[in-house]
Amino acid sequence: MVLFPPVVRGPDALPVLPTPENVLYHSMRTGCNVMVTVPTFMSVWASEPTAVTALRNMELVIFSGGGLSEKLGDALVQSGIVLRNIYGGTEFGSPGYSSRRPGDEIEWEYFEFSKDSEVVWVDQGGETYECQLFVCFFFFYANCIELT
Repeated sequence: MVLFPPVVRGPDALPVLPTPENVLYHSMRTGCNVMVTVPTFMSVWASEPTAVTALRNMELVIFSGGGLSEKLGDALVQSGIVLRNIYGGTEFGSPGYSSRRPGDEIEWEYFEFSKDSEVVWVDQGGETYECQLFVCFFFFYANCIELT
């Protein structure tokens, strides 16, 4: 797995910002096998055969921070990319699974809460619900919301 930390090359220099090009380049250069990225980068990479090949060679590509169109996600999965979305927040970590299980290879657009997460759906009327995440310990995340 690769992370793209801010890098500054000198005391007066600006940090190197992640772009679709430099994130993909460095993931390939370092032999990254799992990537967590944003949908905007996925949209750029989908139109570049070299990028699609690089993503196909990874064990898993996870996106978060926004939605991915059904057309684009389906095309990426059909090209052989193992794709998964994940949801999370600073206050509660990620209450769901990011790994695939046999049989759900094409179900990239769905999110499954972990059995260890404390999720409650509160009816808000009008067929809408509010997701509440309570104090819990799941996976290695310990910074959950505490509602009193």
